[in-house]
Amino acid sequence: MFFNGMSRNREGEIDYLSNPNREANLAFSLQLKCHAMELFEGFTKPIYLKGYRYNLHLKERSLLIELGNENNTVEEAKNAAAPLAKVIADVLKGEVKHTLQG
Repeated sequence: MFFNGMSRNREGEIDYLSNPNREANLAFSLQLKCHAMELFEGFTKPIYLKGYRYNLHLKERSLLIELGNENNTVEEAKNAAAPLAKVIADVLKGEVKHTLQG
């Protein structure tokens, strides 16, 4: 699961929590999600947008990734690391061809 900090709440932007890298981080997580869907169908959950920054404002292409949740075993979470590493490596190396349809 990829998280993105939006620095906003129900009333709108949170001025004291700016995130100048929000768009770049969203684009990066979308690239990862699309590539993961191409390689490993059903591997990722939706991209979650949360109201806080989670230190994602510090650098472009920052990520907060959750491997597994309370419904997964530790072994399942560990087994997800290798496919996730491939997805991240492919995207960072520019070895991605997005062919997702509609």
